[in-house]
Amino acid sequence: MRGERLRVDAPNLLLLPETNLENIFREIERLQPGAIIVDSIQTTFSSDIESAPGSISQIREVAAQFLMLAKTRGIPVFLIGHVTKEGS
Repeated sequence: MRGERLRVDAPNLLLLPETNLENIFREIERLQPGAIIVDSIQTTFSSDIESAPGSISQIREVAAQFLMLAKTRGIPVFLIGHVTKEGS
């Protein structure tokens, strides 16, 4: 996996190469992590929203779902977004 390729020796750090919000939430339910870092929010999408990943409606919905998760479960969630030189 990516952590092995980078030679990261951190048994409590789990990397999930997934962009589908529903799949991510299934893994969160299964693993019960103490914190969540999403990199990057622009590539994460919900199957419930018809627009493309990275669109304003997708980012808004995904962020709202992570906010609800953080508040209801008491889990710190860090959402990382990237901006290009052009500002997009």
